[in-house]
Amino acid sequence: MAFEIKLKCIHKCNKYCKTTLVGPDGNAPQNNADWIIGVAYRDGPNPNYNHKTKRCDKYGKKESHAIYLDRYDPDNWDKSTNHILNPDEIVIMDSHIHIEFSYPLNNPLNVDLSSKNPNGFTKKEIVDHIVRIYREIYAEEERTAHPQAYTVKSDKMGEGISDVQEHVVIPTDQRQLFSCMINRNSTEGVYGIWGHDLSDLAIEGLTYNPETKELTMHIGS
Repeated sequence: MAFEIKLKCIHKCNKYCKTTLVGPDGNAPQNNADWIIGVAYRDGPNPNYNHKTKRCDKYGKKESHAIYLDRYDPDNWDKSTNHILNPDEIVIMDSHIHIEFSYPLNNPLNVDLSSKNPNGFTKKEIVDHIVRIYREIYAEEERTAHPQAYTVKSDKMGEGISDVQEHVVIPTDQRQLFSCMINRNSTEGVYGIWGHDLSDLAIEGLTYNPETKELTMHIGS
């Protein structure tokens, strides 16, 4: 049966604990059912924050934490993962596993991984592999994709034409010159990446099935 590989850290309060998202009624959503599409949520005071102790109700508790692919440093686990717990814990007892990289790729990559440890994979070893391969995917995509012609708009609303330029990936600070979107343009390299830069992506969860030896990534953007 498949199981989740925990990516947990201990909550430490900071300035963001002082506020929470609230709706027009001034109340924070209590669960997923309370979120309403189209409602303008805004920052409001967090009723669970104690200004004397400078702590919220989550202080000292375990919470899930995403690992951003562009910020991850294999030589500095604590800093680049916000101190996610137990990096050296063996979380997969198999030494050979399979993983598919499919987001945001039109042409997924299937990879077989082997651990140097005969007892299996540690949490850090898994993350090291995932980040390394994603970085290789993005580098290979840019190497194999051909530049495309993009029309520069004269303003951010897309009115008028002032120039035509060729890019493989449009630089982030220039994207609104070409369209009203800030997402990464699609490319037609070996993987066909669409919609997101590497800096958008984060490992939000991991699930492993010991029967099929498949590791499933939950990648957020």
